[in-house]
Amino acid sequence: MIFISRFCIALLVISVLSACGNNTPASNDIANSPTPVYTRITEKTLNALPTSVENAVLSIQVGDGDPIGFDIETLEALGVVEYRVMDSQAIGEEATFRGILVRDLLELVGIPAEASKLVITAYDDYRVEIPLSDIQQYPVLLATMTNGERMGLDAFGPTRFVYPYGFYNLDPSVYDPRWIWSVKTIVIR
Repeated sequence: MIFISRFCIALLVISVLSACGNNTPASNDIANSPTPVYTRITEKTLNALPTSVENAVLSIQVGDGDPIGFDIETLEALGVVEYRVMDSQAIGEEATFRGILVRDLLELVGIPAEASKLVITAYDDYRVEIPLSDIQQYPVLLATMTNGERMGLDAFGPTRFVYPYGFYNLDPSVYDPRWIWSVKTIVIR
């Protein structure tokens, strides 16, 4: 009987002590979090590829297939999210970006098993290659808005790639060049 009482007291003490622990991560732990904090603004309503887009701002090509055109409204039908990050590339300050997760776009168009990268070209012909592993590992955003405003070509738009800086330990020497803006084409290779 004494053994059972001591066991129950020990169990009670362990329960109380574990409940007193701090469940919030330390500020430096967020940089290692598997999912950054983003807010879902709208749910996905697009479940099939667009057949014809009159005012396409972006085209996506899977391998050697035909390009698929997307306008802003069609892109945003994939579900809009937002997060706030430091934009050292364009405006030099923190900004709130809204757009779609690139992985949602790639899921819609389909990724061939042999694909390993995205070749992205901007309207000014700047080109960058992004490994598909980035898209699988991080919630990379194809932004359509900055600080609540649509982005024209003169404001780094109409779409741009945004990485979740501050939520992951991303080396700027590797990831800064991948913040491509004024995205014109994405080719999956």
